[in-house]
Amino acid sequence: MTDKQTPRTDNDNSARIAELEIRIAYMDETIDALNQQVSRLTLDFETAREAMKMMNQRIEQLMQSQGPGKSPADDAPPPHY
Repeated sequence: MTDKQTPRTDNDNSARIAELEIRIAYMDETIDALNQQVSRLTLDFETAREAMKMMNQRIEQLMQSQGPGKSPADDAPPPHY
């Protein structure tokens, strides 16, 4: 038993090529949009990392200013307790 395939015409091939070109164009747009989003998220991440680093430094400064052996739990409770 043999499988007979119908020969493709130039119109069929042209239509397939056009469809593939359209799909590639949409994929290029999607890749560009995703790349822009990744770039924005990278900047946001770096900003958050720097903010966290500054907060950690500030916490260290506050803990050192309280003196050795003293913890925030040693402070008197606020007046509303």
